[in-house]
Formats: sequence, C-alpha cells, structure tokens
Amino acid sequence: MALLWAAIIVATLFRLNDRVSLRQDLLTPSVFTVNAGSVFSVPFNVNKPGHVLGRFQAMGGNDNDIEAVIADADDFENWKQGHSVRLRYQSDKITRGRIDVPLRRGRYYLAFDNRFSPLTGKTITANILLDQ
Repeated sequence: MALLWAAIIVATLFRLNDRVSLRQDLLTPSVFTVNAGSVFSVPFNVNKPGHVLGRFQAMGGNDNDIEAVIADADDFENWKQGHSVRLRYQSDKITRGRIDVPLRRGRYYLAFDNRFSPLTGKTITANILLDQ
C-alpha cells in the first residue's frame, strides 16, 4: 500500500511540475548582423501557450535603426512580399526596443528588417527568450 501511495505522489508531482515549470529558449544570438537591405529571421515553434520577451539594440550607419516583427508562418511570408498582414508584434524603426508578446501554439518568425537601409548593415545586440 505504501508503494502505491508513493507512486501516486510521484505521478502527481510530475503533473504539477509540468503545469508550473517554464521552458526558456533563447531565440537569437546575443550579437548578430542584419545586412544592408535585408531581413534576418528566426523561425520558432510555440508548443503550448507561451510568451516572447526581451530587449534588442541596433548599431550601425547614421540612423542606428531596425524594425522588429513577430508573425505566424503565413503572415510572415506575406509580410516579406509587402502585403498587409496581422503581425503579432511590430516595432517602428527604432534603436532600442522591448518585446513582450503572448503567443498561442503555432509556428512563428521573429524578424529584424533592415530593407529600408540599402547601404548600411546593422549590428544587433539582443536577449530575446521564448517562455513556454
């Protein structure tokens, strides 16, 4: 009987731990480059409701600006083609930014857009995590 109770307690603790623990995944390198006139993107999966959060900073050129977006897979492809879409997150062209976005299950892209700067690449310092 004691063995049965021990098994029940262990099973309950595993289920409880699964519900309250967060898994954190780093989505970007801490420093990376977005070439002139291009987009740097990172695909990621949200397996249960999650949260993308963190900070980024752009350096390079006269403007030191970058635009950051988060979109699901379909909207990301359409956004790259210049179509109007529903983005989960979109910064303006900024030097420093903060991301704090809840997401449902699905496939998403985090992207840094430097297409507006045809001559100057940007160095991005970032610490952006997926909590799920």
